[in-house]
Amino acid sequence: MKPSIAINGENFVLVKIQRDNESAIYKGADTFLRLGEKGRIIQELAIHKRMEELSFPVARLLKEGEYEGQLYFIETSLGAEHYGELFARDVKKYGRISDERFEDFLAIMKRFARAQVSTCGEQRDEDRFADSIHMPMLLDEFPDLAPRIQKYYIEAMKKLALFPFCLTHGDCNPHNIHTGGIIDLEVASSGPIGYDLISALVTVDYFPSVPGYEFITGYQFTDKQKQRYLEVIDSVFAEAGLPPVSQYTHEFEFCRAVWLLVRMHKWPKLRQFRYDIFMKKFLNA
Repeated sequence: MKPSIAINGENFVLVKIQRDNESAIYKGADTFLRLGEKGRIIQELAIHKRMEELSFPVARLLKEGEYEGQLYFIETSLGAEHYGELFARDVKKYGRISDERFEDFLAIMKRFARAQVSTCGEQRDEDRFADSIHMPMLLDEFPDLAPRIQKYYIEAMKKLALFPFCLTHGDCNPHNIHTGGIIDLEVASSGPIGYDLISALVTVDYFPSVPGYEFITGYQFTDKQKQRYLEVIDSVFAEAGLPPVSQYTHEFEFCRAVWLLVRMHKWPKLRQFRYDIFMKKFLNA
């Protein structure tokens, strides 16, 4: 990918190349451009358009086209900083995430939850969901634990059978959530409603808060904030006639923990940190 490109008189600078090397993200003045292989961009566009039509808090699409044999689309910026950065700034200033900041974040997640409810009825495909959270990869990476992990997953999905499948983001966490909405839709899939919402709450727990690791977090949610978050999401689910997500956080967190533990070989210290949590929380070791 080129370090910078110009399309229709607007300059874009490369931000990052996606993990599969099939697409890249470029930043304009107040826009973002996604450029990549035709099949990949067509797929991303379809998901993005659907989410926008269903009132998900996502960026507004501005333009799409072709550039040097690849496809692109341009979207509005949803803010310069994600909530991971904003929360960390609050902690430095106040010692915790401010109530105002947390309520702004919660408002976005409430809007996201209501949009997801409108997609309930997606075909229930547990094998596809397992692939989307990288369950097969985890079983390959930890063959000695594979039978226990697989057994736990089957039991978790039995409990989560109460929740219909919906359109999922797939990597919903504060680093993909800006003040204007949610970004990075490229791994969107389908899964039980509640998975994304609990992912947004628990992902930070899989990052240490002390030095000595490849990556650390600069914030944590307080117990009061966690309770407030679950109460609000439960109320959205109650309106839709769905069970309270707060009673199934452990099962949803297991699914997220699977996603967070795979492909971590480049960061062995963080991998061990997550492994220890996974073993203690889910395999009683």
